[in-house]
Amino acid sequence: MSPDARPPTGSAEQIRTFITAQMAVRTFCHAHGYDPDELGTAAARRAADALTAILVELEDRGAVAAAIVASTGIGNSGMSLPHATTVDGLGEGAWATDPLDNTVLAEIIACGLVTGWATGIVARSTGADGRQTAYGWHVQAGAFLPLAEAETFAAYATDSTTGEPAPPPPDLEFADAFDLDLPHPA
Repeated sequence: MSPDARPPTGSAEQIRTFITAQMAVRTFCHAHGYDPDELGTAAARRAADALTAILVELEDRGAVAAAIVASTGIGNSGMSLPHATTVDGLGEGAWATDPLDNTVLAEIIACGLVTGWATGIVARSTGADGRQTAYGWHVQAGAFLPLAEAETFAAYATDSTTGEPAPPPPDLEFADAFDLDLPHPA
């Protein structure tokens, strides 16, 4: 989003997704008369705050690991821009994850915040007992709206690339998502 937000070296998929999200924000901002660096930076910061709030709450709920998927639709093209990462080490004071994955997730969410395109987040937590629970959020008008259990199931059981049904793992539970304690967007 900002000129200094260039991706570090990573996989081709990570870099392609990062650049696509940035280009979508820049194109949208230019078309609507916004400063992409100013708006994009604020949105990326808000997205990162939301991801942190999700991980903190999952850790407070006893999770030892998490997998997070974020995706945004690209206008009304029927295409989506998804990305996933895993976070190990919850509950150990530091989260072990790929820094570029965090950046790419934040960029995808920021893209949705800036453009208003359909954007969602699904977090799957793993407890110390191995139990897995999925939670979901819809990003709309700068807010992160928690999804009910059935809505999270529907989001999780749909392939974000094709839109086709994809059965979730049989041992995965779904739960109502929690509110994210974030300041209201400016």
